[in-house]
Amino acid sequence: MLDIIHFPLFLISVFLLCITPGPDLAYVIGQSVANGRRSGVISASGVALGSCTHALASAIGLTALITASPMLFTAIKYIGAAYLIYLGGKMVWETFIAKPQGCRSQTQVPRSNTRNLLVRGFITSITNPKVLLFSFRSSTIRRGRG
Repeated sequence: MLDIIHFPLFLISVFLLCITPGPDLAYVIGQSVANGRRSGVISASGVALGSCTHALASAIGLTALITASPMLFTAIKYIGAAYLIYLGGKMVWETFIAKPQGCRSQTQVPRSNTRNLLVRGFITSITNPKVLLFSFRSSTIRRGRG
């Protein structure tokens, strides 16, 4: 059991994991590069909504329940990994689709709609196990169980 003496170690760990790019940042950057600033901002809003959901789940204790259940936690990790593989595969597949010969002079990037960008950002954030682990850890420290 960790006590207040180990709190600086926890803070250093949180800081290092926060500055390490993860799937959320990769998704937002990918959308920004592919579709422009508007898509990046909407994607970041979806990620922020997912982070708020993690904070709310941590506050009501749901995060501790998910982390305490190894099977549920593993399922969430695999769902997140499968979703990221799906998004990556979809992006790679779209590069191989043949473009009509007449459109070579003007290339138009297909724009995703606002709802899809927001939902994808939310799902990317909500299935991120790194966020889930640290929201659980911070909630147990706040309640004096760490």
